[in-house]
Amino acid sequence: MSVQLLQVPYHHGRERSGIGRGPDRLVSAGMGRQLRDRGHEVVVERVDRPSAFSHEIGAAMDLNSVLSDRVQATVQERRFPLVLAGDCNSSLGTCAGLGAAVDGSVTPPGIVWFDAHGDYNTPDTSASGFFDGMALATLTGSCWDALCSGLPSLTPVPVQNALLVGTRELDGGEADRVEHSRIAHVDAGELTEPDSFASFVDPLSSLQTRVDGVYLHIDLDVLDATRIGPANGFAPPGGLSLDLLQDAIRMVGKRFEIRAAALTAYDPTYDEDERVLTAAFELAATICDQIDAD
Repeated sequence: MSVQLLQVPYHHGRERSGIGRGPDRLVSAGMGRQLRDRGHEVVVERVDRPSAFSHEIGAAMDLNSVLSDRVQATVQERRFPLVLAGDCNSSLGTCAGLGAAVDGSVTPPGIVWFDAHGDYNTPDTSASGFFDGMALATLTGSCWDALCSGLPSLTPVPVQNALLVGTRELDGGEADRVEHSRIAHVDAGELTEPDSFASFVDPLSSLQTRVDGVYLHIDLDVLDATRIGPANGFAPPGGLSLDLLQDAIRMVGKRFEIRAAALTAYDPTYDEDERVLTAAFELAATICDQIDAD
């Protein structure tokens, strides 16, 4: 299957701002070329906001509407959508596009979400009002229902079909929501213990009994900000090694059809020696290798 790199260089609906700089940098540095050199057929397409900036959440959702259309078309043209986005809320457009592209015979995908943060706040638990910090909660139907009605093909994913992996910084109200919901959660500490995948296998196996495909989301600040470097200004110390994250992706790929994936939240301003950039290239290659192995 060929790969469609969907380049979405926005943060809070603003073009090339903060982590919105990351997608352009990943493409200009040669991600498409590197994937082609590894034997993948690659098409690069830029996704842009369709109208003038209004306000942050409205602009982000306008962008998600366009992204949904492009993901739908990508799947129908039998290409794999790999989204390079600033924001994690791009997941809304990606999953809406997946929903529009499949018929009733296909089980809706689950979610495997790698992130230093939970993105599981709601407007009632968020002290900052940071919309991107509510992405996974929105995707699993906890908030913003009226807003998401503008994405008619977006069906909330049952929370038990979501797996949150690699966290090391949760807000207080968010941590309480994670603890008391049915979402499966494996934090970074559990994954860096001597038997690193013991805590990961059971929730993966459980998810496998309910879905056969997943949306794979990787916020690059899940990577070890101390040894690799910070992917963005939000990255707390610690995190997962590149090798460990690649092995985890391979485990996902062996158990599920990865129907779409995203690499998000890369701000090259913080990546002085480009080690995060190099890691992102390796992660993209690992994801695409799993698609070819299906």
